[in-house]
Amino acid sequence: MRSRFYRLEKVLVDDRSHEMTMVFRRKKQRFSGDRLGGRDEPVSTDVVPQSRMVLMTFEDRIPLTAQLTARAGFQGMKLSNRVANATSLDNDERLRMRDWFMPRATVIWSPKANVDLMIDYRESLTGYGETGRTGPMAMTREEFRAWSRNFRPERHSRLRFDAEWRPSTDLDLAVTAFQGRIDNRMLFIDRGYLPVNGGSANLQGATISIRHRLSSRWHWSMRYGATQLNRTEGGRATEQGMTVQAGWSSGPWSASLSGTRSSQAALLHEAAGSRGPMHIEGALRYEIAGFDRMPLNVSLRLTDLSQLAGDKLLRHDLSGIAPATDHARGLMLNVGCSW
Repeated sequence: MRSRFYRLEKVLVDDRSHEMTMVFRRKKQRFSGDRLGGRDEPVSTDVVPQSRMVLMTFEDRIPLTAQLTARAGFQGMKLSNRVANATSLDNDERLRMRDWFMPRATVIWSPKANVDLMIDYRESLTGYGETGRTGPMAMTREEFRAWSRNFRPERHSRLRFDAEWRPSTDLDLAVTAFQGRIDNRMLFIDRGYLPVNGGSANLQGATISIRHRLSSRWHWSMRYGATQLNRTEGGRATEQGMTVQAGWSSGPWSASLSGTRSSQAALLHEAAGSRGPMHIEGALRYEIAGFDRMPLNVSLRLTDLSQLAGDKLLRHDLSGIAPATDHARGLMLNVGCSW
């Protein structure tokens, strides 16, 4: 065997600091129940209810100038629920959805050190994926087929503009204006896992927020938002909400508590129920060094997500599965480790 060496020549390269991100995620959930549909014997694995999701994300960060940065990319997703109904154990009636191109783009301009301007557009898709978690639905075959013909995944398309000004190191002011559309708002029957359609609407609105650091440990913030909705089924509605939050941090410990008072949600199915005007959320976190200097985060969170369509459209939720637990009040213990 002979070794052969070649001389390396200089070549021209584009040395801009690109940050290209590609993520491919595949998830499968199988229902753990051994008996389905009133059967006494264990069910074959061929008919076990399951949910499968494939999510692909591609994004490139491109610094155009010292003050101007752009991000562009897209997401693609496929979601399938197998044996989604209790009367379909011996056949392959599935709930399917897919979209392989949902674009997203962001441009950030910082004309001054304390001023940031951003324009952002994105599309997203959310589907039902509880079959692998809660098992099949308890419908007759005719009811399921009629329901599945009308059931659609929730789609978002949104354009937003953000302006943030920091007049001092302890004070942040931000204004957001947005417009977009929500198709087939997916909700869940109160204390249940059956999805219902809350309707579709065009939205436009604005929010204003302030954040003040009182000391190195304490801070507080306030946010007010208003959204105008034009329902596809006809009629107009207005949503309003105000949130006040306080936060504290000391060493590895941090805590936050927020209270929100809001109007009635405009896209809300009567079967989903309303939670009232007040919402309380909080979190207690502790971060330790972990193993081999890898941080370990432990948190206890009280969650009560807003039902307002405007808040849902503004959240940076990724495409994927919408679990019923995300729509309910809950107390969650999370443990995370960074590798």
